[in-house]
This record gives sequence, structure tokens and C-alpha cells, in this order.
Amino acid sequence: MLQTLIRAAHQTKRHMPFAFAMMKVVVPRPVRKRLYRRYFEREINQNASVQTIFENIYNRNWWQSGESRSGTGSELAQTEEFGRALEVWLVRHAPEVSTILDAPCGDFNWMRRVSVPGNMHYIGGDIVRELVALNSRRSPSPRRTFIELDIIHGPLPKADAWLCRDALIHFPYSAGITVLSKFRASSIKYFLGTTYTNVENREDIPFGMWRPVNLAIHPYNLGEPIELIADSRAGREQYRYLGVWRNPII
Repeated sequence: MLQTLIRAAHQTKRHMPFAFAMMKVVVPRPVRKRLYRRYFEREINQNASVQTIFENIYNRNWWQSGESRSGTGSELAQTEEFGRALEVWLVRHAPEVSTILDAPCGDFNWMRRVSVPGNMHYIGGDIVRELVALNSRRSPSPRRTFIELDIIHGPLPKADAWLCRDALIHFPYSAGITVLSKFRASSIKYFLGTTYTNVENREDIPFGMWRPVNLAIHPYNLGEPIELIADSRAGREQYRYLGVWRNPII
């Protein structure tokens, strides 16, 4: 019964947004969250490996985007303005960034539209094997490499900047802390990660669910970013940014 209701809600959201908005008014948000979490934890086995969890999410198009199995945050309409801002950052830092790591890179749907400076090498890393193979076939280039990569357990490839967009919002706090410890211990100069400046980090989640995170404060403790790049998804989520942090050991 619960599975049927959740699937009906997904279809309503996609095809009848007005009806979905009305449903959100009728059903209180805490109730919706509890029901969805119960459904998610039953459908996505949290006892499986992290790789299996995200492969399952990809294979089932769990995040319900008609354009990208990496989710609505990877759709072109949601990333056009942000992509241009990222291009500006890449050009400005081209003298010191010869290799950029994009991990997780997902299905490379929006990033393929971003113009990377000619002297810069791009490495796209993802834990989903099928995505790595698909990206390699679809987007061949001598300046572009796709690799299978688990950003929690590593090891990380050599790079000068790490683009980690829309990743830690799907990780429990413990895994996110591990990811950031790998950045701090690496030779990567810059970490560019999704952060919400108005969030207090009170809600933990299992792998694959979503909640906003603030990387500046506990438990991540990156401190204030040296730069914020707006990533508001076509005017929504005004406190959502790609924060930029410099590795303190470099």
C-alpha cells in the first residue's frame, strides 16, 4: 500500500504539479518525510555496499528525473546559470588548476555543457560502473577521463581542484566527514562542494536520501568558504551554493 502511494505521488509530481502542490498542503511535511523514509529504507537495502546502493538508485531512476538519472539537479534547465559561473571560476584559476576532479560526476548531463579551459584535464569519477562506461563512450576526448571512484574509501586521483556537487547531501554525516578528511589529507588545492548557508545540520539520513547540509559548521567543520558560487536551481533554494575551500595543508 505504501509503495503504491509513494509511486503515485512521484507520478503526480511529474505530470500534475498543481495537484502535487495541493497534496503537500493536505499532508503535513513531517508525515510525508516519515512515510518516504520508511519506503526508502525498505526499497533501498542499507545493508548493501555503498556501490550497490547507488547502482540500485541509478538503475531504478529513483530521483525521478525524465532527463537525467542523476536527478533533477543535473537537468540542463537547473544548471545553465550555475554552469556559466563555474566556467568563470575555472578560467580564473586555470594558471594553478591543471586537473579538475568531478566526483561524483553522475551521467555528465550538465557538465558536458561547461567549457573547460584548453590546458585543463577533466577527470570524472563515479561509483556506478555503468555510468563510467557510458560516459566514456558518449563523451570521448583526449582531455577527459572517466574512472570508477568511491570518494569515501578512495584512493583519490591526483588533481588540483575537486568538484563535489550534490554528493554529501545524499550521505550520512559519518560518510561526509570521511570524504572531507580525504580532501584534507590529499594534495588537492581546492574543494568545491554543495552547501546551504542557512542550515544547522540537525538531520541525519541513510545513503541515497536527501537533506541540505552546511559544510562550514559541525560536523563537517570546513569553516567559512573563501568563495560562494550561486547554485539556486532556476531561482529556488536561495541559500544553496557551491562553496570553495582551500586545503589548509597546501
